Amino acid sequence: MLAHAGDHAVSLAQTAQLSRCGQNATARRKRSYWTRAHVPPTKPCSAIIGPTLSAEEARFLVDNNLGTQLAAGMKGFGEDVVHLTEHLNPNAPDTDVLALVGSNGWCLITRDNRIRYRPAESGALKEHQVGAFFMSGKNLGRCQIIQQLVRNWPRMKKLAGATQRPFAFRVPPNGKNIKRLS
Repeated sequence: MLAHAGDHAVSLAQTAQLSRCGQNATARRKRSYWTRAHVPPTKPCSAIIGPTLSAEEARFLVDNNLGTQLAAGMKGFGEDVVHLTEHLNPNAPDTDVLALVGSNGWCLITRDNRIRYRPAESGALKEHQVGAFFMSGKNLGRCQIIQQLVRNWPRMKKLAGATQRPFAFRVPPNGKNIKRLS
């Protein structure tokens, strides 16, 4: 079914998609009152711009540099977290780790910032559509790392579910200002 908006014919489904995602402001301005007021529900924005998950559906792999106890503790609280050593050798190359993360739809939690700068690893981040959270801060003790993760966990889950992959975020050692890196 088409609704005429000025000199453009726009389907009602297209109209709803445009209005929900904030795209094509010109087409939105040209729609009549009837088109805007009577748009039936359609697919969510994720169906248009790429897959996303809810925060509850987000799954994470904790890199070897953060320890098995951290992953076990998060699992103990009911979070969907696995540790690298559950699936690969602890000395596995980062490219293999990134392939595993991408193929399973997980997000990576790591302290290894070099992944972002080495050509093979940065290419693997993009190739395998990996979402990554880089825990920042030097010389942090075990308790500080746990506090850093727990303090930022709700926001990390939300970002993991709502952000189109590939992505990279920096998780600060203090505060909750998670910064997008790519």
